[in-house]
Amino acid sequence: MSVQDTSGDPLAHFTRCIPRQPFASDNLTHGVWRTRKWAALSLPFIQPCSVMIWCLVFDVDHEAAYWAAEDGILPQPNLIVLNRHNGKGHVTFFLQAPVPKTDAAKLRPLQYLAMIERGMVRRLDADPNYSGFVTKNPRHPDWRTFRKHGKRYELGELHECLHDTNCTFPPRKETYGLSRNCTVFDLSLIHI
Repeated sequence: MSVQDTSGDPLAHFTRCIPRQPFASDNLTHGVWRTRKWAALSLPFIQPCSVMIWCLVFDVDHEAAYWAAEDGILPQPNLIVLNRHNGKGHVTFFLQAPVPKTDAAKLRPLQYLAMIERGMVRRLDADPNYSGFVTKNPRHPDWRTFRKHGKRYELGELHECLHDTNCTFPPRKETYGLSRNCTVFDLSLIHI
């Protein structure tokens, strides 16, 4: 799969796409709070997506986070944001078309995205309990940020890199990320 820079600097795209009033934090043990975009950009942790999922972020909790996508035979991520002290970090993939997650959104695209997320979590050996609500802010000096490219991925393009066994539902006790929402919805339909 060739990588073409179709949208410029990935850091500029990240800054452009985050919510106008994202949740952010200077220390996650103290919680997160909603703030203006310019103030949030100065904090180490920031909410990347709100009602539109325009990127997928994965928490790779091992020292080889930089190489996780290559080892998982996945396309190159757009951003890799690492802890300077232990090499662990967040790996971000930009989506060509954002997927809405509001009450009025269609369920099929969200389920497809959740399936792709499940597969990528497994291929990246990422933390299955990471919700993606806040991420390491790639603009903050606490982190080491690698800007890989500006290409945005179609969902089908990401799905092509995954085997069907990667994307299967985990046992119900192990739901994570976007799958949590889908599982809760599916379980509520069973009990109606």
